[in-house]
Amino acid sequence: MTARTTGRRRVARACVLALGLAAAGCGHRTVVRRVDGVAVEGPFVVPAAYAAYAAGAAAEARADEALVAGRSDEAASLRREAASSFRRALDRDAASAELWTRLARNLDADWRGALDRAEALDPSYAPLWCVRAERLAAEGELGAAVEAAERALALEPRDLELALGLARLWARAGHAERAFVLARELVLRFPERARAWQLVRELASASASAGWRVRAEDALARLERARGKPPHPAAGSVPAVAPADAWRTVDGALRAGDLAAARRASRTAHLPERLLAARALALGRGDLAGAQAARSLAADPSDAEARLVLVLALELGGERAGAAALLQAPAARAVEGALGSELVRLLWTELVRRHLGADIADNWLAATARLAPAPDPELPGDLRALLEARARPEGPL
Repeated sequence: MTARTTGRRRVARACVLALGLAAAGCGHRTVVRRVDGVAVEGPFVVPAAYAAYAAGAAAEARADEALVAGRSDEAASLRREAASSFRRALDRDAASAELWTRLARNLDADWRGALDRAEALDPSYAPLWCVRAERLAAEGELGAAVEAAERALALEPRDLELALGLARLWARAGHAERAFVLARELVLRFPERARAWQLVRELASASASAGWRVRAEDALARLERARGKPPHPAAGSVPAVAPADAWRTVDGALRAGDLAAARRASRTAHLPERLLAARALALGRGDLAGAQAARSLAADPSDAEARLVLVLALELGGERAGAAALLQAPAARAVEGALGSELVRLLWTELVRRHLGADIADNWLAATARLAPAPDPELPGDLRALLEARARPEGPL
């Protein structure tokens, strides 16, 4: 390791520590939702509603992390915290299928009633069927769980997480070959998604398919080596950045407060869903940014981009303690290791400016500039400009 690299990592660790301490402190900040200097009209959401929604999303993500790490008591406590937050949000918007669905996912009891409320509001809302499948499977009702998962995937056929969940349910219900076929289809459609390859490895080991197991291990090793680096095109090709027009429908849905519609529009236009949370943040929709980021973080706790968007969304809602919790080790080390991502650097610079000031933010950006060897080819120019504006000294706080 060179002295220059060591120095940059020291800067990163110092900023991680300082931000964690600052986020845990007290403070007050006025939040103005503006886009390109123009106020964006949309449903008025009082700060308490923002805070309740974002706090619930953060607690839910942390519960998922704790469960994966085997800390079941902590996960149960965080589930209760998330449920309490979503109930507070429902006090202000009882007509939200998403809120009832998220409440159901975190309830110890009466989750069926919460899901029935969500279904009555919007039976086409795919996540409610996903949560129904998850809860039914936990109760041992595998046949009903499979039916719910199949309905979810029929509503959102391009959703990788729904497809992964269905494959796992098929395997648990005794349809191992059917699950393995779907898993192989998924890695062909999503060759850069580690979770798809992990499922192939898992099912290949169970079915004694050595060839696919080795292929999955090779793919996972390649993805691990590439972690923290921006996406790159194949040799001899030109990266295709989605034009601004392709995001117009997505932006309209985000401004209208309809995250489900934004997700559908993103998939229809084959836009990178990893940018959806940052897009919502840049457009001033911290609530939607937090919801999307929490969803991504639950799927992949190592997703530094999603983690930083959720931290910023929590801060916009006044939940600084929740934001600080998301930056505690080992999460901070994961963020540090992802500084090769242009999006991570831009988001982190905004956090540095908010807590440590413009001068330190400028020095931070310069110190980490060489960690990103090339611009992210998936990052649209207009989104890059919005995020850069937020990171500049004169940008909106």
